[in-house]
Amino acid sequence: MRSLAQLISDLATQLEVQFVRSTNMAVQLANAESKCRELAAKLETADKLQDSAFRHGLQHGFSYGQTNDQAGYEQCLKSYSSRGKDNG
Repeated sequence: MRSLAQLISDLATQLEVQFVRSTNMAVQLANAESKCRELAAKLETADKLQDSAFRHGLQHGFSYGQTNDQAGYEQCLKSYSSRGKDNG
């Protein structure tokens, strides 16, 4: 049977190993959260660019004579604008 000192030593070693693992996991979590924030910012930028490109394309489609329907153009823009930021 192991001595009490050996059991305490083994427990201390296990605690140290678990502490190192938890520290590594905390670093990984912080890195993942940082990456999520970075990707969310990129997504927001891409959404704004997509909206801008859509409006620009819509304007040029109507402006360059593909159709002569100013009321239709305004209705499309109003409908698109009324959807808000959720794009749906």
